This record gives sequence, C-alpha cells and structure tokens, in this order.
Amino acid sequence: MLSILEPLRVAGALNAFEGERNQHPDVLNRHEVLHGKSVDYATPVNSFRAFSLLAYLGSTLVTAIEYQEFRDEQKESPSSASEPAG
Repeated sequence: MLSILEPLRVAGALNAFEGERNQHPDVLNRHEVLHGKSVDYATPVNSFRAFSLLAYLGSTLVTAIEYQEFRDEQKESPSSASEPAG
C-alpha cells in the first residue's frame, strides 16, 4: 500500500527545498507559489500539472480508503474471500 504514495516521497521540482530550486527554474514549485515568490505560474502547462496532482491525490485517497475498508472487513470476518470485490 505504501508504494502508491512513493511518487510523493521522491524529491523533485514541485517539492524542492530552497537550495534545490535553482535546479528546476522552469517548473512549478509549491513553496514559491504559496509564498508569493513566483507570480508567473499561471500557464496552461502548470494548470495541467496542478490538476494532474489533484487527480492523483484524489484517486490515491479513494484507493487508501477502500483498502482500509477491505482490511477492516477481513478482520471482522476472516472466513470471507481474500480479494476485494471490484
């Protein structure tokens, strides 16, 4: 289950630390946008990046919730099927 979150753990341009940001000058950076250091981020490409990240996070959350519900059901009735319906 943790493997689904691995892309969020990998260091990259979006979550680069202040000293690493110069390695990714043309890429959307969360810190610079949130703190007003980047004001030229409103581009179609960055909009797609932001929507892509939101879609990934949303699907990951749904998957995590469904997986936890499946695990809870397995604890309650160990004789049920070992694979989730779907």
